[in-house]
Amino acid sequence: MVKKLLLAIVAVFCLTTVNAQVFEKGGKLTMSQGTSVKKAPIKKGQATIDFGYWTSGFYLLGTGTAETYDMAIYVPSTYAGKQVTSFSFYLYDPSVLTNVKGWVSTSLPSSVDNADFVQNVTSPLAYSSGANEITLDTPVTIPSGGCYVGYSFTVTSVSTQAGYYPILTSEDDDIDGGMYLRTSTNLTSWYNMYGYGYGNLCITVGITGEFSDNGATVSDFATAYAAKSTETTASATLTNTGSENITSVAYTITDVATGSVSDETTYTLPSALATQESATITFPLVGAETTGSTTKAITITKVNGVENGDLAAATAEGTLVTLSRISDRKVVEEEFTATGCGYCTRGIAGMEALEATRSDKWIGLALHCIGVNYYDPMYVDDFDDVLAMASGYPSATINRTSIIDPYFGSGSNMLGIYDDVDAAAEIPAIAELGLTATWGDEAMTTINVSTDVTFLMSSTDAPYALGYVLVADGLTGTSSYWTQTNYYTGATGADDEPYIYAWTQESQYVTGVEYNHVAIVGQDVLTGISGSISAPIVEEETQNHTTYFDISNGVKSSSTSDELIQDKSKLKVVALLVNSSTGEIMNAAEVAISGGTNGISSVSASDENATEVARYTIDGAKVNAPVKGLNIVKLSNGKSVKVVVK
Repeated sequence: MVKKLLLAIVAVFCLTTVNAQVFEKGGKLTMSQGTSVKKAPIKKGQATIDFGYWTSGFYLLGTGTAETYDMAIYVPSTYAGKQVTSFSFYLYDPSVLTNVKGWVSTSLPSSVDNADFVQNVTSPLAYSSGANEITLDTPVTIPSGGCYVGYSFTVTSVSTQAGYYPILTSEDDDIDGGMYLRTSTNLTSWYNMYGYGYGNLCITVGITGEFSDNGATVSDFATAYAAKSTETTASATLTNTGSENITSVAYTITDVATGSVSDETTYTLPSALATQESATITFPLVGAETTGSTTKAITITKVNGVENGDLAAATAEGTLVTLSRISDRKVVEEEFTATGCGYCTRGIAGMEALEATRSDKWIGLALHCIGVNYYDPMYVDDFDDVLAMASGYPSATINRTSIIDPYFGSGSNMLGIYDDVDAAAEIPAIAELGLTATWGDEAMTTINVSTDVTFLMSSTDAPYALGYVLVADGLTGTSSYWTQTNYYTGATGADDEPYIYAWTQESQYVTGVEYNHVAIVGQDVLTGISGSISAPIVEEETQNHTTYFDISNGVKSSSTSDELIQDKSKLKVVALLVNSSTGEIMNAAEVAISGGTNGISSVSASDENATEVARYTIDGAKVNAPVKGLNIVKLSNGKSVKVVVK
């Protein structure tokens, strides 16, 4: 099936040596007796529970490289104050491993030897003989931010399957927190593997502490948006930490700034929540009378009608953003890709599907890396800061909030990227963007860009800025660098999904491909142009920013020097409103380039009755008075005129 094939190799890393390194999921192993995790019922009082993200099955995972692997799972803040007293993990074949260690750390460690607890495993067991069990002489208390439990080893040989695929993962759907990985060669920084279809790491953690009959914790209060004095809903994750199933909870909402607390409200769960299980609950919030952000807190006060037995971790905070009105936003997908990456064709398929079905809410930017297996002729170093976010090739980011697969999205279903785009589009915009792009001369060598930003909330500071991207469609070439490697040739099971099916009918090396949504020039795309948005921000007031692209000398690939201005009628401009501190894209706009002249007129008699509303220098800086040189003046009749000040 294509789904299984897509999941076989997900992360292909882009290196300056143009050498493809592969993280690969192997086959399923027969599981020995007694190796599945079954969460035991919690008993009231001092007790030890088994915590883990996997339930059954052993799948293989590896890079095919003799290197050091570090692996971990996250023990959430739900268990803060309790202690990690033991843990166990499974190994495929210890004969090809050395330096096996188990460890516990309050953060993902820069070096495993610096973890809070480390123990060498001198006689490691293969999975067929059972788990490698470790008991902590001095338990580690779980802090308010949770902790990580993991193990490490070094592969000595990849001549057999055991060394090529040394990691054992579950056959369950992967869960956020269920596997973090780092390797000494291929993945040198810690990475959360959630969303890649790899399952969860086969670790079970013994957690000891006081447990009650009726206990619950709450976390993950997502940011909520509301218009002034209008009700909205927020969501949080409820976890049963007691011995009894939960059928209802009661909660209060606190305004953290004022200290005011709401009346207690009862929430009945759609179905009973078993011990150690989690569920999403929704609750109402009301927008303030003035725009801006405020912190709210939800506290689970009762469980099943009695006092919550886990009040120490029963409160979670989140942000409520009040807007002047609710407005739709554009979702930006930045896809990380390469012509030499055989699995990047699923990213192309995902982009084509989104363009066909969600162009009203989606903007796609294909960012080509320097190369996988061979140089990519569409690589441009303007985007290196964003490309550094890639977990591998292909991968993608939605508004830079998470790294996901450009076809599966954060799940494992075919075209699951639809769900991620739809979810992101449901978050209202904090500002509306009006974008125009016009040719600056008849020869079409410059592009003048003007962006109106109308904020829907007031703020004394302005942690936002505008970045710009010049995008090309229909790029193609005849050199071998333009050949698209395709690992889906001949795959079956995609007959009803035309976007990936098209690639199953192609050869392994495809020539003549026309590449769309290719980012070829960037202006401060990661953090935005300094000063492009100024403080204070006033709701419903518009700020304008102007810039330009000079393409008089063309645009050359940074790797192969291929010309990337191939058809000027297929160029577009994208404006990104970026949170300068976090890099998150708050909204965006995309337009084709219009006209064959500069779009700026000299002052004429018809403009005499119009009044000046804004003035800018030629480089886009807003000024309050005329400055020497060429000034661009925005008039009350909507026109922009150029004025030379001597």
